[in-house]
Amino acid sequence: WGAPEGRKWAMFMTAGGHFAAAIVRVSKPEQKRLNRPRPDTEVLLHKTFHRYTTRRKQGGSQSVNDNAKGPAKSAGAQLRRYGEQALRDDIRNLLSDWADEINQCERIWIRASTSNRRIFLDYDGAVIAKGDERLRTFPFPTRRPTQSELERCLLELTRDEAYLASLPKPKVKPQVLPLCLWRRNKGTKTIKEEELIRDKWTRLLDMVDHGRLDAVKDFWEREGQGLGGVDTRIPPWTGEKVIWWLLNEAHADPTIEVPAEVPGIEQDLLGDNSEIVRPHRTAYDLASSRAVRDVFRRSAGAHPDLWDWLGAGRVPSVLSQEMEDERLKDKIKERESKEKERASQLVEVADIPIDEPPVRSETNNGPRRLGGSAGSADAVAGLTPEMIAKVERERRARAAEARLNMLSGR
Repeated sequence: WGAPEGRKWAMFMTAGGHFAAAIVRVSKPEQKRLNRPRPDTEVLLHKTFHRYTTRRKQGGSQSVNDNAKGPAKSAGAQLRRYGEQALRDDIRNLLSDWADEINQCERIWIRASTSNRRIFLDYDGAVIAKGDERLRTFPFPTRRPTQSELERCLLELTRDEAYLASLPKPKVKPQVLPLCLWRRNKGTKTIKEEELIRDKWTRLLDMVDHGRLDAVKDFWEREGQGLGGVDTRIPPWTGEKVIWWLLNEAHADPTIEVPAEVPGIEQDLLGDNSEIVRPHRTAYDLASSRAVRDVFRRSAGAHPDLWDWLGAGRVPSVLSQEMEDERLKDKIKERESKEKERASQLVEVADIPIDEPPVRSETNNGPRRLGGSAGSADAVAGLTPEMIAKVERERRARAAEARLNMLSGR
């Protein structure tokens, strides 16, 4: 790594009239921790400037264009020729000022086109010889020559890509879908991803019901990771269909008591004379979601005389189709009332007078901007009274919306 103070590198970039240069120090990382550790890279000198040498959206310097098509006689061509000469003189003067530092550098990095490389090498009294062994080019694409681009290139040159690639990559934990994705209220449109997952679960459970073990194995190897892995739980919406079948077709008894497990005590050790009081629980009490509980309430409304739903079954109330329709109507009315309330607030805010800025009378004396002055009066100039009124209403509506958002804390 050269001297104890580190290596010195010279970095030069020029393109499109832009120029950036820097003298940097590169040192090996310190093995011992110091009170004030010295950084691994340090910019000792830097300089950037720009000259007008390239026509916009055309590319290529003026001298290259003159050699290809002949010298142009426009004023812009003259300015670009002058910019090329000034850029060449500025770069060579900078090289002369940095001659001592450049002679101490172990590497000289230059990014320039074939014609622009002659600015650094091919002239009398050049600081850098044409066959200098220290000359290097940047081994990766570069952007516009700027100070920040030089710093980025320095970082790329001093970074060990092979070492970074050999570092162990962090393990990505498999993402388990939350249960809230499976819970959707009635009437809510599901997204495409959830519909796809629902279809996969339906196919998987159908294979299990029909005992197609080979098909289940192949399907799980292909789609199991996307469904949450082996530790996933069957989504609650699949249980709704099973419970509906049990209550309405198989006529399962919902009043049967479900024994509660006592934590820390084996059930075999509990005799008939045990003094432990178990809470009375039924299948409705074990329902994990509102959708499952609604299945019990619908069944109670469809078959009220089949079981003691409201008593031993602990179902709080029945749920009929008329009640669900009424609930939906109430939600629609509530939504419409909120929309009307918001519309009335917009009207109230719109009625607040807006402080108009005083209109300044412009005089025709003095220079005017090309295209005239820009203002509200010029914006509606030449419009009919109806169009002017429409523009004014839209402006007031936007102002009212902004005030309402500010009042609501958005």
